Amino acid sequence: MRPITLLIIHCSRTPDSDHLYRASPGTPGSLSPVQVLDRQHQAQGLRRLHADRERFNPDLAAIGYHYLLYRNGDIVTGRAEREVGAHTNGHDEQSLGLCLIGSERFSAAQWDGLKAMAMGLKKSYPSLRIVGPDDLASELLGTSPFDVTAWQSGRMAPMAAHLEERQ
Repeated sequence: MRPITLLIIHCSRTPDSDHLYRASPGTPGSLSPVQVLDRQHQAQGLRRLHADRERFNPDLAAIGYHYLLYRNGDIVTGRAEREVGAHTNGHDEQSLGLCLIGSERFSAAQWDGLKAMAMGLKKSYPSLRIVGPDDLASELLGTSPFDVTAWQSGRMAPMAAHLEERQ
């Protein structure tokens, strides 16, 4: 297993109102959010190693993130944790990438899922630092969705300025 010292929290930089489902789930030609981002990453020239695809999520050719957090709170996998990501240049070798679907405001379910993921990964990797890409000097595929340090200081509670208002 590769050494993992960072969890880097990204956002998809897509409109908060766009859940990234294309067509109706389960219908021919429909795409889930992870499939949509996989296609975007493929268009950017990213590729997963063939051997990694054979072992884990073979239908995902290019996804750079290890985890995605959907608007409804579902957490899905992209790359395996043992697989080097493609989400933050200069830091992929020692990090896991987690992407929240959206840009500015995130659902209560996403905040709950983010806290659970961060705490669970911290148990698995005790020396893990949790950061946003803006906290690191690098070229980015994503940007920090909020001040990750302030979120942690606030006991990982939803940040009011970034909490989706209920419709």
